[in-house]
Amino acid sequence: MDSLSAPIRRGPVPWQGLLLAVSLLNFWSLPTTAQLAIVSTNAEEGQDVILRIRNKPPNVRGFMWYRGEWAYYEHNIAGLGMLAGHRPGPAHSGREQINFDGSLLIKRVTLEDTGNYTLVVYLGGSKADIGFGQLNVYERVRVPTLLVSKTTVTENKDSVVLICYTNAVSIQWFFNGINLWMTRRKKLSWNDRTLTIDPVWKEDAGNYHCKVSNPISSAESEPVGLEIRDTHLLWLTLQVELFQILGPGEGQQQRMDRDTSDLDATPQCNDGDAQAILGISPPVWHTLLQASEETSPDPVLETFGTESSS
Repeated sequence: MDSLSAPIRRGPVPWQGLLLAVSLLNFWSLPTTAQLAIVSTNAEEGQDVILRIRNKPPNVRGFMWYRGEWAYYEHNIAGLGMLAGHRPGPAHSGREQINFDGSLLIKRVTLEDTGNYTLVVYLGGSKADIGFGQLNVYERVRVPTLLVSKTTVTENKDSVVLICYTNAVSIQWFFNGINLWMTRRKKLSWNDRTLTIDPVWKEDAGNYHCKVSNPISSAESEPVGLEIRDTHLLWLTLQVELFQILGPGEGQQQRMDRDTSDLDATPQCNDGDAQAILGISPPVWHTLLQASEETSPDPVLETFGTESSS
């Protein structure tokens, strides 16, 4: 094999003009052989990786590897020839080695090793060929954590926000084990990490989880259950609780009609006990009493929701 010492100099190597002329010639006359290339590779951070050669021509006399998209001296990783042997270049980190078949071994790859690589092969008769490829190094994805603003919400009133906390860039959302379809009420953030449902409907009740991935690994979060409260059922339950609390006070007798449709009698109430059971403040309690006499349940629900959220 020829020595590879002559072509290594600062700036573009001297055979670049020849390569450009060959490229222009190939533009007008289609090549009869396949193009030399580096097999683009995905790798996990910390692994040993081999960048292999595709369509290597016969009678190769030497190899020269570079970081980046062109053969500049400053980007030279290493060269291999029969006379010169294996010789590191300015871009050699101490982890690279050219194998006898011309492939490049990179030990313990890091995220910084991601990028384009260039390979120049020396042929007989002072000819050379050039090929390109890419190495992508990824961090193994961690199991994501699914955060939710609240797990029990009221239909047609509340909204819910779910966040998939992950180090991955590819995120999928699932509802009861099925890929979740986005609608007018269900929207994702620009990076797909945040799911907002506004407002929630009864059919939104169920289990949610997210799946994250990159080209070399994937992981899924634990499911989070979402419970939807029916608005009308919530109002009926509140009415029943109020009626139970507003019953006769201790030691007092009150006549109650057996016909449950006749509730005209105003019962005596122990305000302190009622407030303690419901866990609400006196101002809200008086508002509940006033709202319970009205036909629409909205004032009670709005007041009760405001007090609970505070």
